[in-house]
Amino acid sequence: MSVKIGKRVVQEDVLRSIIFYSFIYLATFLALSLVFAMVSINDPRVDLLVVTSGIASCMGGVGPFFGIIAFDWSQISSLGKLIGFFAMYLGRLELMPIFLLFLPELWKK
Repeated sequence: MSVKIGKRVVQEDVLRSIIFYSFIYLATFLALSLVFAMVSINDPRVDLLVVTSGIASCMGGVGPFFGIIAFDWSQISSLGKLIGFFAMYLGRLELMPIFLLFLPELWKK
């Protein structure tokens, strides 16, 4: 099966790269959301909407936040803020360069 944009056929390796990046982004989003939810489990004001909007906004570098973090993160624990910082760091520098830092094959000797 081929994908066309306009009259041009998109190459299979390009499609694989897009799917791979999308999977990595979604897996990172889900992992960070799970960790943020686990850290905030004792706070009844932190629900699924707060967790997902917080991580999505941090990773995407855009608003809006919902719930108790709509205006600021002052009511979130320090560990929750650290997770938000890490999500923002990944979003600002893009995922692939950060993950490539952990591959020893790419390090120069």
